[in-house]
Amino acid sequence: MKNKIYILVVIIFIFVLSACTVKYDITKTSAKVIIVGRHDNSVDFDIPVEETAIDGYTNYGNVAFVIVDGTPEVMKNYDENIGYIGVVGYNDINDFLDSEKHRKSEEFWEKKRLNPYVEDTKKLFDAYEPNDDETDVLQAIKVAQSMLSTVEEPIKESGVLKEGEEKLVKKEIIIYETGLSTSGVVNFQDREWQDLLFGKDILKDETQKKKLKEKINEMVDNYELPDLKDVIIEWYGMGAVDKPQDKLSGLMVHNLEYIWESILTASGVKDKDIQMRDIHSEPSEKDFECNVTVIELPKEIPVESTEESVEETKEDGTIEIITIEFENETDDYKDEVTANLNLTESANNLMKYNGNNDKKNILVGTTSSHDGGSVALSEERAKKVMNDLIAKGVDGSLLSFVGLGYYSSQSDITWCINDKDSNNNLIEVKARENRKVWIIDANSPRGKDACKIAEEIHR
Repeated sequence: MKNKIYILVVIIFIFVLSACTVKYDITKTSAKVIIVGRHDNSVDFDIPVEETAIDGYTNYGNVAFVIVDGTPEVMKNYDENIGYIGVVGYNDINDFLDSEKHRKSEEFWEKKRLNPYVEDTKKLFDAYEPNDDETDVLQAIKVAQSMLSTVEEPIKESGVLKEGEEKLVKKEIIIYETGLSTSGVVNFQDREWQDLLFGKDILKDETQKKKLKEKINEMVDNYELPDLKDVIIEWYGMGAVDKPQDKLSGLMVHNLEYIWESILTASGVKDKDIQMRDIHSEPSEKDFECNVTVIELPKEIPVESTEESVEETKEDGTIEIITIEFENETDDYKDEVTANLNLTESANNLMKYNGNNDKKNILVGTTSSHDGGSVALSEERAKKVMNDLIAKGVDGSLLSFVGLGYYSSQSDITWCINDKDSNNNLIEVKARENRKVWIIDANSPRGKDACKIAEEIHR
């Protein structure tokens, strides 16, 4: 009887012990480096330091921070008497082993291990300031890449993960930065980089694409790019500048994103592993100083136009393709100023074309797969562009519109490209190519194809 009671007590004890043990989620385990821009030309980013520390430490992940200035470096912890005593947020093998030892009691673990770690990380992060004016974003990414192996090693070598799980540890670089670098290899004080930033839409303009490709090839030849193979990049606040830096136009932000996405892919990052995130941060009084040079913006923003003469169409009947950024799942322009400039240019081109040819034109809207492939949304956007062109003087009797949504072409005429990878993840740079309004000669092969598809969709 005593033996049975003893066995029962042991079973209950093991059950209670296992119930109290702090569990980890291997899908959230990562070696993570966070790059932070803290300077005059940037909004004051709201960095989720505590959340990152809790999530990382609970799931045996590891984190480090890199601050962006003219000479980016890993945030380090210094003691007045001892000097350098470690990297802010970093856990070595002994930290992981001690954490494992204390996890039998969730309350004890939180009190003795988790809370002190989070509080210390937050305190050190808040106190850290840039020590060099200007910003070198590419160098910050290089520093982050070199630090990744350092933060990854103790996760895999400590033995706290189950067998085989070390292969599932992700490598991530999270960036909170405007991208408007003012020093280093990618320096927007330089004329060549300004020409790319302030010029026509790089995504559409072949001359711009060629210039960017040449710049990146030069960087590759000079071994100036980091090795980012198998690294996930999440970038917040691209172009989110603050006074004294003047606000960038929507086209400038678009070009800035394209430039950095191209640099990242040339460094080995897969398209699906690059995520550009908007932020909703109001300008605020900053409690740090880093007197970054203000990039002088051009007084006149260049507008986009086709390379062909407006008196000629392409072989398929396309007169122009207008790529205007819309707010997600609406027909609201993302940047009214840039949209108005592009529409004015297109209206002038169209009036010259119609004046010489007197032909009817059709506006065809397409969307990305992220927009749900909505036919209705593509129609609304095409209609809005048509109405705005009429308001700018284009003869409305010569215009009509249709929407094709996200249409996978079933003929030689292509409307939308595949904007997803093999895992069905959206590739944003390709999705943007699908958010278009085409202006087409209604009687051309492409114009007839659009009408035929629209009829089939509405049957």
